[in-house]
Amino acid sequence: MMIFKKSKRNPNERIYCRTCRNPVARVQDYIRRVRQEVIIIRRVYNVHVPDDVEHEFRFTTADTYCGQCGTLIGWKFIAVPLGSVDVREGRFMLISREVTLWDGVPSLHLNEEQGFRR
Repeated sequence: MMIFKKSKRNPNERIYCRTCRNPVARVQDYIRRVRQEVIIIRRVYNVHVPDDVEHEFRFTTADTYCGQCGTLIGWKFIAVPLGSVDVREGRFMLISREVTLWDGVPSLHLNEEQGFRR
């Protein structure tokens, strides 16, 4: 599984909605890539999380939409079983193909194009 290092260039580098380029998170809040398709983030902003929409996976989650264009960019963890280190209540799982980084590189292709390490 590939992950990327947090940027040392600027602590305020952002992760953007890929559809409208609305900033939704800071790279410094990145925790890890769970699978190729999703990344775990501590905090997000400029998003909309409806109270009434919840899904049951192994966790209870709520859809998370870009606050500007309304694109589904991921889920917020509402209830999490004990024992998970990275996944905690209040954190977010973002869909890699729906977000992009500060330089326009989709987070799905971060490792190949940017040379980030394991």
